[in-house]
Amino acid sequence: MPDNDRKVCIIGAGRVGSTLALALRRAGCEIVGVASRSEQSARRLGERLGCPFTVRPAECTRNAGVVLITVPDREIGAVAAAIQSRGGFAAGQLVAHTSGATPAEVLAPARADGAAIASIHPLQSFADVEAALERLPGCYFGVEGDPAGVSRARRLVEDLGGVPLEVNVVDKALYHAAACVASNYLVAVIHLATELLGRCGWSRTDALKALAPLVDGTRENLRDLGVVRALTGPVVRDDRSTLKWHLAALARLDDGYEGVYRALGAYTVGIAREQNALGAVQARELTALFEGVLDRG
Repeated sequence: MPDNDRKVCIIGAGRVGSTLALALRRAGCEIVGVASRSEQSARRLGERLGCPFTVRPAECTRNAGVVLITVPDREIGAVAAAIQSRGGFAAGQLVAHTSGATPAEVLAPARADGAAIASIHPLQSFADVEAALERLPGCYFGVEGDPAGVSRARRLVEDLGGVPLEVNVVDKALYHAAACVASNYLVAVIHLATELLGRCGWSRTDALKALAPLVDGTRENLRDLGVVRALTGPVVRDDRSTLKWHLAALARLDDGYEGVYRALGAYTVGIAREQNALGAVQARELTALFEGVLDRG
C-alpha cells in the first residue's frame, strides 16, 4: 500500500467505522482523525485510537490519504457534499464508503476535487465491535467504483486481511440482497424456529440453546459439502406425509408461519432437484403441495 494510503480518516464512529478503524490501526495504518455527528461517539473512538476527533469532518480529511465514510447509507451523499464544500477533499486521495447498496458514484463531489472513489463493503455482521474485529481477517469485501479507486480499495482490503471481490455497479442490488438474505433473513428463520418451539412450551432462551448445535452442524456441512449437498430433511426424502403434517399444524396457528414455511419449502424443492434427490414429477408435485394446489384439490 502507498505510504499516503496508510494515513486514514474515519467519518462515522458507529460499529462499522469503529471496527474498521481498529483493524486498520492493527494493520499498521495511522488514523489521523475521527469525525462523527455525535461528539460523544467521536470522542469515545478518538480516545481509544489516540487520535484527534471532531464533529466537523473536513477538519480531519485534509490530512488523510484515505477518507473512509462509514455513516448510514442515506447520509453518504450529504456528508460527501458537505466535506467538499469546505475544501476537505484533495487530488490523490482515496475516498470510499462502506455501503453494500449505494454506488460509489454518490462520492462524485470527492472525485470533482481529484480524489479516486470506491465502495468497500465487508460481508460481515457488525452487531458487536469486538466480535466483528476478530472475524474481519479472511472476510470478503464487495468492491466497486472508479478503476483507480477499485485498485487502491483492493489493496486496503488486503491490508485488513480481507479478500476483495469486485461488484459491477449494475449488480449491487442483487449483491446486497444476497447479503441481506444470508444475514438478516437467517436471523428471521431462526426467530421463526424459536417461536414454533415456544408454542411447545419452551422458553426462547432454551429454544435457541437447543437449536444452536443443529445450526452449527448445518453451517459446517455448508462449509464442507457445499450449499447443495448440505441439504437434508423431508423435502430431499420426498416425505410428503411429514410435510403435510407440518402444514396442518402450522395452519392451526394465526401468525403467518404457514406462509413462510410454504415459501421456504417451495424454494427448497429446487435445491433438492439440483442435488438429484428428486425427479421432475416429484419436484412438480412437491411444489404443488407447498403452493397449496393439492390442498385445493
